[in-house]
Amino acid sequence: MKTTQAESGKLNEKVEKLVNVIQRQKDDTDTGLGKVRRSIQDIDNSVRNLVEVKLKSEVERKVESFTDIVAQQLRDEVKENVKENVDVQIGNVSEELCSVQQVLSDTREAAAEEQDKENKE
Repeated sequence: MKTTQAESGKLNEKVEKLVNVIQRQKDDTDTGLGKVRRSIQDIDNSVRNLVEVKLKSEVERKVESFTDIVAQQLRDEVKENVKENVDVQIGNVSEELCSVQQVLSDTREAAAEEQDKENKE
């Protein structure tokens, strides 16, 4: 029976050694997985930051482009409004000028008729 207890003790030692080896390997694997998880998280953060910067840059570029387009449209609209107002004002002045010319013409005719009457008298 001593042999069996000795063998059993040796088997227990071997089992304990194997358990210790397996535990170290598990610990190493857990440590390695932790590092892999941190690396994946770092990569994810880097990609998110890169996408955010690129997106922000693209949005700013689009906003500048949109602002330029709106500014040009406003300039064109103001230019058209000014042109229309100038055309209307020129039309109004032209009508008033015609009216003044008619009044002058009528006044000249009346003055000429008055002069003729005075000359006949």
